[in-house]
Amino acid sequence: MGELRARTIVEAHLYLDLLRADGGLGPDDPGDPEGWTTLVEGPISWILRADGAGGRFAPFGITIAYADLAEARRTGVRFGPGRSTLIDAGQWLEMAEVYVEQAVEAEMAVTGGRDDLREEALLAWRFAVDVAGEVLRFLPEGAAELPDTAFWTERSRQTRRADPERFTRAALEHRVRTYRQLAEDATDLLRGS
Repeated sequence: MGELRARTIVEAHLYLDLLRADGGLGPDDPGDPEGWTTLVEGPISWILRADGAGGRFAPFGITIAYADLAEARRTGVRFGPGRSTLIDAGQWLEMAEVYVEQAVEAEMAVTGGRDDLREEALLAWRFAVDVAGEVLRFLPEGAAELPDTAFWTERSRQTRRADPERFTRAALEHRVRTYRQLAEDATDLLRGS
């Protein structure tokens, strides 16, 4: 796998979720990472160690620099400073769409009487906005579309080839604005503002 670096612990866990969803940890889902990961404190970073889940996959670690965590906390940016080197632009966009689906489903359940899902719906909307915003970080200043280097997984390259318009600056900025407005609307609706 080579050296894996996340900017925050949240980003590292999202990466594990992607690996699980894509079968990147073997043919059998190893289940909740809580059962096969350990967060280890080192001199300059945390290391999220994945132990192989009893031989289901080769053990590996994801390094999370303390400096990146500190910057994320200072700025309030959920996934940390700069661009991800762990999750590519297509994967971020795919995850944003998943969070929107989760938010809509939870919001509909709340309006149908499931008050216990209120905070889950709002959190999913916040994640959808933040995750979609990560895709924009791959855009060079002044560029109208994402460069080829923003897509390093085959799945993401295929997604881009199938619909390159989804990855233009205009489309990505529109998506973030839309998600942000939907999140605000959900907050007003679900908090009764």
